[in-house]
Amino acid sequence: MPSNLHQVKTYLTADERARLDELSVQTGLSRSEFLRRLIVGQRLPDPQAAASWDHVRDLTAINADLARLGNLMKLALNQAPEAELSARLATLAERIAATQADLKAAVVDLRHHLQPRRKA
Repeated sequence: MPSNLHQVKTYLTADERARLDELSVQTGLSRSEFLRRLIVGQRLPDPQAAASWDHVRDLTAINADLARLGNLMKLALNQAPEAELSARLATLAERIAATQADLKAAVVDLRHHLQPRRKA
């Protein structure tokens, strides 16, 4: 099936190409997609929003790591170690759970600020 897309060739100076590369990296788009969106007047992604979404992914990964750590701590507690160690592990597990709750709240808050506002 033939494509309706047409290739366009253009020449840029080294500075212009570097600027195009910089802008495409900032927006997370390929050079081709960046130029296509400029030509058709389509909205470009906000570089700050893209960076913020990266932070959301990082926080989510940290939350998953904390969940795995918490599960390991629960396993250790279920194996009935010494009383003092058990109390320490219980305290640590509570702190992990509190940190997880804080991370989840931060992610929800970031997502809320990053979501585009819907018109009523």
